[in-house]
Amino acid sequence: MVVQVNGGKGCVAPTDKTLLDGSYPLSQQVYLFLNPVAFSRPEVKAFVWYLLSDDALAVLSSKSNLAGLDRQGFITARDTALTRFSQTPTPTITPTPLPTSPVVTPKP
Repeated sequence: MVVQVNGGKGCVAPTDKTLLDGSYPLSQQVYLFLNPVAFSRPEVKAFVWYLLSDDALAVLSSKSNLAGLDRQGFITARDTALTRFSQTPTPTITPTPLPTSPVVTPKP
């Protein structure tokens, strides 16, 4: 169902053009922020890999009613993110040394 909205300048239908130029007043951009440190966790990596996959792009493009999806922009952003994350070294954990007990020498 398409709903035209009057934001004060007459009724506007949600189309790719009106969503991208901001003239349709009921729209929201979606952002995905990725933390390279969290990306070293296998479950986070798997989830993000899926979000950036061709399968996810196909779902967003064809099976949803999303308008204004910039397919080429998504592909470019995905390729950039995947390149950067593949170059991110896995953090190493350095064990903290255990404190040593003070040596107590008995008094003579």
